[in-house]
Amino acid sequence: GERFMARYDPERMELSARDRVALANYTEIAEGRGGPNGGVFLDISHLGKDAILKKLPRMYRQFLELQRALRDTMWETCGVVRDHPGLERGLERVAELRELAADVDVRPTSEGYADLAHALDLRASLAAAEATLLGAVARRESRGAHQRRDHPEIDPELRVNFQTRLDTDGRLTTVTEPVPPIPPELQPWADTSEDLSVAGRLLE
Repeated sequence: GERFMARYDPERMELSARDRVALANYTEIAEGRGGPNGGVFLDISHLGKDAILKKLPRMYRQFLELQRALRDTMWETCGVVRDHPGLERGLERVAELRELAADVDVRPTSEGYADLAHALDLRASLAAAEATLLGAVARRESRGAHQRRDHPEIDPELRVNFQTRLDTDGRLTTVTEPVPPIPPELQPWADTSEDLSVAGRLLE
């Protein structure tokens, strides 16, 4: 095939701005130079992953870097086994990442608002991360999949549900709610002392 981007952006070629590539694609198809199925092909595989990532639009690179930093933060500070100092470091790091996210360049292009979608996804990820960390800080015990190195036992006083909500001032806070009672139709199952056999059954 022909590298037609030379007619539209000979310097950057296939790594030109998205709106210019979109216009070039449209023009080639409209003027009858499309592929057998009416479309065009874009091949930048010869550049290698590192070169492609380096040339990506600045906003998308920022998005990838922040998402990676958030993922690493949650794994390091709120992973399988947690403790208070680590969780506090996680909250501090999430706050830093939120400040960085506020500077991400978001602008519409001829292709729409993909940048805005990325930015909103990042904002939601940061909120979910902070809510998870706040809940882990508040639950000062080890229960189920939540394991605290500094609180290895179950605390009967913490048999509650933790809810994280957005206050009117825009801050996340954690509150407790009583665990709802077991429905009457399920209470016999909870009260039974029968030793249920698990032989031959799949347990998760």
